[in-house]
Amino acid sequence: MIRSLVQITEGLPLWAQILIALFLVGFSIATVLGRFKPQIGSKLFSKIPPEEIRTNIGHIVQYTVIPVIVTAVYLFVLYTIHIA
Repeated sequence: MIRSLVQITEGLPLWAQILIALFLVGFSIATVLGRFKPQIGSKLFSKIPPEEIRTNIGHIVQYTVIPVIVTAVYLFVLYTIHIA
């Protein structure tokens, strides 16, 4: 899976790789902040009740944990392509 992601990423121009990385990092930061700051979380996760922003495990995994893992994997792929 990582090898195919590397091949896809290598086929993209550098500006597209950077744009994807910035989007993923920004989204991950926003979702993590949304879990800790209710005023951000209520705007970002408007479809669930505010009291469930910190307690709904399924929502936390789907909209916070998975994006952070995807971001980490993508940044690792960029590291292996450009630095390693």
